[in-house]
Amino acid sequence: MAWDIRKILLPTDGSPLAELAIEPAIDIAKQKKAEIVALHVTEVPMSIVELDLRNEEFKFKEPIENPLFKIEEEAKKYGVKVKKIIEKGPVMEKILEVAEKENVDLIVMGTKGRSGTKKLLGSIADGVITYGLCPVLAVREKKLFKI
Repeated sequence: MAWDIRKILLPTDGSPLAELAIEPAIDIAKQKKAEIVALHVTEVPMSIVELDLRNEEFKFKEPIENPLFKIEEEAKKYGVKVKKIIEKGPVMEKILEVAEKENVDLIVMGTKGRSGTKKLLGSIADGVITYGLCPVLAVREKKLFKI
């Protein structure tokens, strides 16, 4: 029985560790002819983001500063379609909400993000794995095991 993957959610905060998930997500999307739903969740406005108070939407001042830009550019090289979504609110909840709303078949994400604190962002990946309604591929940084 084949596993039908039509949509892959790829959440990112733009950090190098979150970007480790881009290549596996694109590789799977390419093989399965799936679409990537690239998601960036902002909890508070950042200096590179403008907030439109009329509709509370975030807009990046420069396209290159948008963490979804790299995903889109890389996916284009392989003919993979990307839908970009920017949300604001609690990160784990928004990832789960978008996954359900977009009816994704797989979530591919890094295990750590910008803060570098395993407790905070590790718990986001843990929460998505625990509470998500679809399989999750958690991509981590390769480290040599030392005794």
